[in-house]
Amino acid sequence: MPPDLKKTCFVIGPMGKGHIDRLRWLAKDVIQPILGDAYSVFTPDVNELGNIMDHVIRSCDRADLVVADTTGNNPNVLYEMAILDAMGRACIPVKFQIDKKKKIEAMPFDRAQYRYFELEQETAAAREKLKDVIEKVQAQRNTGELFSNPITNFFQNPLNSLASARGLARGYVRNFVTPCLQGVIIDGPDFAVGKGKLQVQTLLPTRLAQATRGAVEKVFEQGRIKKVVVEAAGRSITAYVWAEHRDAKNNPIIVDIPTAMAALFDNVHARLGSGNPRDPKSADFRSLEDDEIGQFVRYLKIFSNEGIANGLMVANYKMINVADSFEPNLLD
Repeated sequence: MPPDLKKTCFVIGPMGKGHIDRLRWLAKDVIQPILGDAYSVFTPDVNELGNIMDHVIRSCDRADLVVADTTGNNPNVLYEMAILDAMGRACIPVKFQIDKKKKIEAMPFDRAQYRYFELEQETAAAREKLKDVIEKVQAQRNTGELFSNPITNFFQNPLNSLASARGLARGYVRNFVTPCLQGVIIDGPDFAVGKGKLQVQTLLPTRLAQATRGAVEKVFEQGRIKKVVVEAAGRSITAYVWAEHRDAKNNPIIVDIPTAMAALFDNVHARLGSGNPRDPKSADFRSLEDDEIGQFVRYLKIFSNEGIANGLMVANYKMINVADSFEPNLLD
């Protein structure tokens, strides 16, 4: 198999004097023979320019499998395991008994209920102990099963799988607001077709349920908004304009409820924690919902402000609370 197609196994652990030789032995003599030529097995001390933590985090993010030597509960290693937990990556913790007169130290409290594997510093024995564990982890990864750790157990998701309010807001500005400001309406009611240099109003809902496609369709069916097609930057965008409201020159105003926000429902449910009720009327739910909406609005302001160099954004774009819009009861 060509080297660029190999899977990777990252072996992390203490890197100080007396530890790095054990880490290299674990990678080369124990793990590499188990995984075979289909894998490239490496440790953090590979020759690479740049910040070592950049290399470590990038390797954690890219690795198909990570084995962590947690002997001594080294804080750097535990920090790296926390990164892996947040990413939902497969990580096998191992420990070695350095002093045979002492018991192997237990994992810290946060990790105490999760398994680790005690290994002897003898190649054949260590290899035999890890072989079944690695095979089970590989099978779990192939089926897409969630790896169990404190974060995934609580959120039922890796943190990096939750919708980012920042990413949603950035995509909304780039993919909807900016093209609409620069586009021309090519289809829709007579009063709108052919109009360009459009005004765009984003209505900011107070509840996530108001940002669903169902909520928008309900307003459309009531005749309070009209569907239009905007041609912009070589593509067509379906949008809505106010049915009864125009700008000072009697031109249509695009009005939008950002349905991208509905993805934040999953964040609220995850942040409630596994096993907790998902009651939209509960104080906990409302508090988390307010926080997710608040994050989206803050980032929306940031990304729209970044577009101030574009005069169209300054003159023709507004973010408006529903209660302050032309129709305060629009989403009731």
